[in-house]
Amino acid sequence: MRNVGLQFTINLQDVDPNPAWYTVVTKTNYEKKVAKDLQMGIKNAAFKDDIIEVVVPIKDVEETIPGRDGRQEKVQKTEKLFPSYIFVKARMNEEVWRYLRGVTGVSTILSVGGYLSTMSEQEIRKIKNYCGLLEKEEQAKKAELNREIEELKKKLKNKVGAKAIIRGGIFDGYTGKISELDFGKSKVTVIIDNSAISVELNFTDIELLD
Repeated sequence: MRNVGLQFTINLQDVDPNPAWYTVVTKTNYEKKVAKDLQMGIKNAAFKDDIIEVVVPIKDVEETIPGRDGRQEKVQKTEKLFPSYIFVKARMNEEVWRYLRGVTGVSTILSVGGYLSTMSEQEIRKIKNYCGLLEKEEQAKKAELNREIEELKKKLKNKVGAKAIIRGGIFDGYTGKISELDFGKSKVTVIIDNSAISVELNFTDIELLD
C-alpha cells in the first residue's frame, strides 16, 4: 500500500473518471458495518453504476484452543489484515465522494497531497487472495453458473429442431437449428443455417429464437 496521509481538502477535478480502488477509513470495528451499509445503500441510491465493489480485508482463521474438558477444540476467528480499512472500487466524483464520506462509521478516504490515493488491481487481488476472497468469488461464480445451466436445461427440454443464435466464439451471431442435446455434459449441437457446419457448444453459448 502506498504511503498516504489524511487530507480534508480534496481536489476532485483531476480524478480519473474510470473505476479505481479507493481506501475508506472507518471507525474502530466498523469495517463490516460500513461495508454492509454501503452495499445496501448502493442498491437504493443512484450509485449502482458508480460504486462497483467493496472489499473488507478480513480473513477467517481456525485456531485450536484448550476446551473446558481439557480436550483441544477448534474455533473460528477473524484476522484483520488492515484494521479500520475497507477498499471501494468506484468512479469517483463529488457526489460519490460525499456519499462515501456520509456513511455512518466512515472517518475519511485516504489521500496524499490533497489527491485521493488509489490502489492497483494487483494490490487488491493480493489482498483478496490472502483473505480467501478470490476462492469465495470463484465458488459464487460456479454456483451462479450451475443455477444458469439448470434453468437452461428446463428451457431446452424437447427443443431439438428449434432455432437458436450462437453467442460467443468464432460463430458469434450465426443462427442455426439445434440437432442434438446432451444434458449430461450440458452440450448442444447446432447446424448453422445454409451450411453443413455442425458446432458443439455449451448450453450457455446459445440463445433460443423460437
